[in-house]
Amino acid sequence: MAMSGLLLLNMPLEDTKVQVEIQEREMSLETFQVRIGEAEAKTNDLKASFGNLCGMVKMPQDASSSTVRDTLIQSIAHTILFDPSI
Repeated sequence: MAMSGLLLLNMPLEDTKVQVEIQEREMSLETFQVRIGEAEAKTNDLKASFGNLCGMVKMPQDASSSTVRDTLIQSIAHTILFDPSI
């Protein structure tokens, strides 16, 4: 019987730890969602800039292909998303 009383005393502490962990994860999720939004906005800006650059500079046929363009955009977006100094 003494053991079950001890378990009941520890339950609120465990609940509090779980609640704190949930709150920490929710805050991390919110931060990540903000960074994703920022990365998407920067990606759109870079797409527009790249389009303008392609219009101003005569690029070889290979360089202006959508595959190369998409690869460049994905690479830049990845850098923005995972490099906190940007």
